[in-house]
Amino acid sequence: MKKVLLSILFAVFVSITFAQKPIQTHLDLKTWLPDQVMDLKAEADSYSSEQQQGQTYFIAAKMYKNSSTQVSVVVVDYRAKSKIVTDHLTEWEEGKTTESDVTKTIDILVGNTKAKEVVEKKKNSSQLYLYHADRYLITLSAPQDNGQLLKNMAANLQLSTLPE
Repeated sequence: MKKVLLSILFAVFVSITFAQKPIQTHLDLKTWLPDQVMDLKAEADSYSSEQQQGQTYFIAAKMYKNSSTQVSVVVVDYRAKSKIVTDHLTEWEEGKTTESDVTKTIDILVGNTKAKEVVEKKKNSSQLYLYHADRYLITLSAPQDNGQLLKNMAANLQLSTLPE
């Protein structure tokens, strides 16, 4: 009986300790972004709370650098199912490629998360837009065509720890 009770208490403790914590402020969102992703260390960060059309949303950003490159990561938490994210997902189709003289766009999956990879040819830059839980828009940006680096970073961000 004692072992069963201890097992139950331990299970409850683990559940509480590792449960997704709700994001209450832009500071909570900022702390979700790690200080290091792969070999890139955070050098600068910013965060804010914005209000638009009566809806409050949070923004957090960090600039990651190593000796050869830099990557900007911006997370927007719309705090509820967002029409902005839903509209992007409605048009999303895995493998769909759009190309012009200026950009190349590919709809991809990063893990189980729908994403859009964009290479801006004239600006020589790349972006990866991740649409998570119909609530978050995560943007990773880097100079040059660094699509694989951005996908690797996104896979290391642990999106599953963001509350839905």
